[in-house]
Amino acid sequence: MNYSTMTKIDKHKFIIAGGINSDATSISNKSYLFDAEKNEVLELAAMNQERYTHFATIFDGFLYVFGGRTYGTDEEAILSHC
Repeated sequence: MNYSTMTKIDKHKFIIAGGINSDATSISNKSYLFDAEKNEVLELAAMNQERYTHFATIFDGFLYVFGGRTYGTDEEAILSHC
């Protein structure tokens, strides 16, 4: 996936969310926990909206994802909600 986010949880753990495939034909709403120390990937709950070129941050133990793009023209595809 391209244009996904990777958010650091701690020294060895990261959440990877969203993105678009290299052919620009499929946008993802999936999210994964990657544990670099164990070299393991765990699929997490999907986001409510597929998106790419978005921003993500961790606050009070929750992952918040903002903006980005989805399918459609510029007027339709730019997301203005979480």
